[in-house]
Amino acid sequence: MLKGWAKGAYGQPSAVNDDLVDVFSSPAYDRGAGRALMAMINAKSGGDDYSARRVLSQIQVPMLLLWGKQDKAVPFSLARKFLAYSDRLTLIELDDIGHCAHDECPEVSNQAILDWINSWDGATVAV
Repeated sequence: MLKGWAKGAYGQPSAVNDDLVDVFSSPAYDRGAGRALMAMINAKSGGDDYSARRVLSQIQVPMLLLWGKQDKAVPFSLARKFLAYSDRLTLIELDDIGHCAHDECPEVSNQAILDWINSWDGATVAV
């Protein structure tokens, strides 16, 4: 079941292997994992306190939103809607990448982050 979800989350299903599934499943065995899951579910269903609209509208610092166009876990169609919630957001759309861009294509994700940082006045960051 987890392997099927991961294949849907990644834009390139070939990136999903047994090691990745082990990484995804191991936190479920951590002490307190059940309580953490229940807290997350209860917070999500508990009203508007943690809505993207409310949280994003309060952010006062620049924020980068990397979004894989092949994301099936959180649809790409939501990405542009988030831009309406804050003028502090910059959206970078990533082609042929799914939900886990940092893992699936770290070189593309890292370069996008560096380019965004370097777009600030006076900033220069290199790796």
